[in-house]
Amino acid sequence: MKLEFIPLYEVFEKYKGGCPICKIIKDEEKAYCEHLFEDEVLKDPEMYLKIRETNFCHYHLELLNNSYDKLGLAIALKANISYKLQQIREKQKSSKKKRKKEAKNKCLICDYLSERDKYQMHILIDILHAYD
Repeated sequence: MKLEFIPLYEVFEKYKGGCPICKIIKDEEKAYCEHLFEDEVLKDPEMYLKIRETNFCHYHLELLNNSYDKLGLAIALKANISYKLQQIREKQKSSKKKRKKEAKNKCLICDYLSERDKYQMHILIDILHAYD
């Protein structure tokens, strides 16, 4: 058995209240949100830039506001708002002809969970193929 199969097997064995993959994704969401604003993460320049330059959807912003480190969230939102204001000022300086359409920034947490969901689905498919 491959090592990455083990968490999925455990959830299938223990979790009888619905979709095991949804349970794994919900657990990963909680762990990622808890980890997101730890001191080490905010001091990590790469993660700080990622937090600064992306958004949070309404659901995840509300979740973070109600559940996790408020100081870390405040620092992240201050950095995010400052970055957005800087972008607005730069756009105002450029001519209208030079402005480009920008893709909307997605939610940092939704993007992470989407990748994890794809990963878990691939593992499930691998498990099913292993037992064919």
